[in-house]
Amino acid sequence: MRERGYDSSCPFCGFAVESLTHVFFDCPYAKSVWALPPGPNVSNVHSSDSFLDHYNEWTRDDSTSLSLEVAATKVWHILKERCDRVFSNKTSISISLSIQIQRFIQFWTPSRNVDQDSATVIIPSSTLPLPNRQWTIPLGYGIVIRNALGYQGARGGNCRVSSPEEAEALAVFEATKWAREKALTNFSLEGDCKNVMDYLNGMNTSITWQVQRLLDEVKKMVAEVTNF
Repeated sequence: MRERGYDSSCPFCGFAVESLTHVFFDCPYAKSVWALPPGPNVSNVHSSDSFLDHYNEWTRDDSTSLSLEVAATKVWHILKERCDRVFSNKTSISISLSIQIQRFIQFWTPSRNVDQDSATVIIPSSTLPLPNRQWTIPLGYGIVIRNALGYQGARGGNCRVSSPEEAEALAVFEATKWAREKALTNFSLEGDCKNVMDYLNGMNTSITWQVQRLLDEVKKMVAEVTNF
């Protein structure tokens, strides 16, 4: 994380030398993220432990600390925040990052109650305006598959997303999975969201990281398709 031609000080506090242990566990910013939901308050995380020590603790069958799912998500978001600050000059306060983490877990594991083992966080609307108090919007999507002969089938589902655009990206993701299940190697996708379709066609567009994450997975899935 150092010796890359830029300042080696911690991008969060600006004082300590950047290291794995400091960035993820010892820095006051990181400690505040670990203390916030989801998961139990682990503000007393031991910075003297190595990253491997923490990983071994999270994966123990009798672990009384964070689940591996929550711990890994927090680590990933702390790293993402670090990169945003270093490379994009973008910053998020720890409470904002906590909300992003809760939204991420709720999206990928909707059956999990992200607040089941944590205190409620009240975010002033002036601090982080988001769609609703659950930070996600309940929406549905529909997919129709057809060929030169006409209608061949349909699928649909419900989801909780941060925006209608993310729901459109999710529909594209599910449609691509379905095409792969049917072993289709020559197919095209049609949609009515210009930003989503522009991104898939390699054009510059303004999309959120949630939407980009889904569309990047779509690109990976169609990498071996004969004609997409």
